[in-house]
Amino acid sequence: MGTPNEAIAELVSEARALVEVTGGRSLLPRLRETELRLSARAQPDLPGAGLREAEALYRAIGALGHADRLARVIAP
Repeated sequence: MGTPNEAIAELVSEARALVEVTGGRSLLPRLRETELRLSARAQPDLPGAGLREAEALYRAIGALGHADRLARVIAP
């Protein structure tokens, strides 16, 4: 592990592997949001399309509070 971003990316990757093994799919939206926010650190002009994907994942599992929170972040 080099930079803090690399360390975070590695942990998210490990978490994704655990989700696959355990079937804890309710964690996928949180992991996707984390990946996108990590990418945005390197590319501050990253469009909100990725966060919309995370918002849709939250809505799909019924986590409406998280979905609404992201919708407010994305909104101009």
